Order: sequence, then structure tokens, then C-alpha cells
Amino acid sequence: MNRLLNRMLASAALIALTSTAWAGSPDEAVSKQNEVYVSGDLGNAWINTPNKNIITSEDIANLDVCDGSNVSCTLDGSNKEGHLAGGVNVGYNRLINNRIRVGAEFGYNNNGQSKYTESYSKTTIFNMPIDVVTHNGDGTLKVTSKDFHLLATTSVGLGYGFEVFGKAGAARVKQTGKLSGTYDDLSDSSKFSDTQYEPMLATGLGYRYKAVYVFAQYTHTFGKNISNFDDLVELNSNNELQFANIASVDAVKGGVAFTLAI
Repeated sequence: MNRLLNRMLASAALIALTSTAWAGSPDEAVSKQNEVYVSGDLGNAWINTPNKNIITSEDIANLDVCDGSNVSCTLDGSNKEGHLAGGVNVGYNRLINNRIRVGAEFGYNNNGQSKYTESYSKTTIFNMPIDVVTHNGDGTLKVTSKDFHLLATTSVGLGYGFEVFGKAGAARVKQTGKLSGTYDDLSDSSKFSDTQYEPMLATGLGYRYKAVYVFAQYTHTFGKNISNFDDLVELNSNNELQFANIASVDAVKGGVAFTLAI
């Protein structure tokens, strides 16, 4: 969490530095009307899936097929949680007074993916006659997360065009898993998904100049912070993979909105 907050603060500081030159009087850059807007944002997101490889060297060592003086098994793997994320939104802001706005926002987020890769090799030496047989395999698991969300919004002006804002509401989260693998000349893949409604919170810092609004935002979509693969996927009654839980998602993004006074 500290890593995410540090990224958010760094983004906010960058916006503050680049926009200071635009600021005049405390209220010069601030629209005094209700407004509608469309916005886009880009940054990084973390789907909170296990931060470890699916299969470890200890797992390989405990396999019966790797037991024996004439057998050698090797494993290589990697995992990556953070990924490029982006979103689009439309919204409405109602001006309560010179400093406070309330409104609503509807939008879509693509929060990237968590990716796990494993490669496996088994070598067996036969003595009569001497022969070496090697089998190779690899596997990939990708977990993606997307959502549609509807949020209530509040912003408070700080002067000179700057304001802080908060958002709260619900998101329709769809997470999709794809497992693919090969073993020698054989290959197979399976795809599974789950959709749930989860709470969503966001906060950030923005700068407003006439019809342009730039912002940095941290967003948390609730779910389960998953540390073990048994809590991520399971087999259903048909012996098929399915999600055991929806993973929570954290995102830090910067964006720009274009407003229209109404």
C-alpha cells in the first residue's frame, strides 16, 4: 500500500509543478457553473493475486516422477502483477458553492493483468542401452480485470484552480483467467471468468483551468487480497477451473477531463 500511495503523491506533485504557471487569482481558473465532462486516464494497476510462482522447486522435488538417481527435473518461472491500465468516464458536477461540487460518474476501466509463466524439463537416463530422454513443458496463467462503475463524487476547491476529490460507489467487476500449456508436442488451454459487484473508492488531486481539468487519482476496488493460489482458482463439479474469489485491484493513474458548462 505504501508503494501505491507514494506513486499517487508523486503524480500529484508533478501535476502541481507543471500547472503552477497557469494559476492567477485563487478563483480565476475555476468555473462557476454546473458541468458535464468526459475524461480519460492512464497509469498502472495491480490485481492482488499471489506474489509468487505457481510451482516452486520444492514442489518439483516432491513429485514421484522426479524421484530417482537417473532422473533430473528443472523448473523456471516468473510472475508479474503490475500492468498498464486505462479508463474512460462521463460525469456531471453540480456546484454547491464557490468551493464544493457534488456529482456522479459512470465509467469503464481496463486494469491490465497478472501473468504467471512456468517451464519444466524432465530428463531420464536409461543404462541398457545408454539413452537420454527429455520431456519439456511450459504453462502460462493470465488473470485480467475490467469493470464498469457508477460513483458519487465530491470535490473541494483549494484555491488557484486546485482541488481535492473523493469518489465512492459500486463496480461491476469481470475477471478472466486463461490457462495454457504445452508438454512435448501436446498443447491445451482453458478460459474461465467471474463477474461480481464490488465497492469502489477513489481519491485524488486535480487542477482546473477553464474547460480543462487534469488530475492524479488512486483507486481501490474491493475484493480479496489473495496470497495463495487455492484462494484464487478451484475446480468445480465438472472438474473445470473457476475463480474461488474476485481479487481486489489497486490503481494509480493520471488523466485529463474536458468540461462543458450547463
